[in-house]
Amino acid sequence: MPKKIKVIHIITRFDKGGSAENTFLTAKGLDGKRYDVTLIRGLSLESQMTGRESAAVENNVDELERGGVRVMTVPEIVRRIQPWYDAKALLIMIKIFHREKPHIIHTHTSKAGILGR
Repeated sequence: MPKKIKVIHIITRFDKGGSAENTFLTAKGLDGKRYDVTLIRGLSLESQMTGRESAAVENNVDELERGGVRVMTVPEIVRRIQPWYDAKALLIMIKIFHREKPHIIHTHTSKAGILGR
């Protein structure tokens, strides 16, 4: 059996916006027999979601996990430019990348793109 392709998706805010929905569908749609998928996300604290939206996001997280996607929350990933948090988030992700050794890193927002690259 061939080795699975390791994919890490990174998104700053996994809320109910377009990039988060795209990320959800992309991560969910990868064949678990061929891909080992991880999603790294921030806490979305800056996204002024209603309780209903927060519940929908948590349902998406639960659905991904039930489908075999590992979801990792890194609270230091925030949308605003915050040098201390950004540096901590970068170090955390470097550790994750060294441990996981992904084949593909797919970034989904500008901050996630900067940190992921």
